[in-house]
Amino acid sequence: MYFAVVKLTFEHTPGSPIERKDLAAVAEKVRARFKVCAAIHTSEEDDGASSLVLAALGSHEDKLSQSIDAIA
Repeated sequence: MYFAVVKLTFEHTPGSPIERKDLAAVAEKVRARFKVCAAIHTSEEDDGASSLVLAALGSHEDKLSQSIDAIA
């Protein structure tokens, strides 16, 4: 059994942060299309950078890697 954890960080222009509801919509779409767990992560240390954290399990390394590559 293999697992993967990926953090996708979204860049934003100063003064226009990415809305949490927009990230929630993206997370829901990713969950619907791929068999992954998706969670929103915001960090005050990184100037409020917003990220989407993905976790997935798979029985084959190649298939898991392809799925993560397709998302990213």
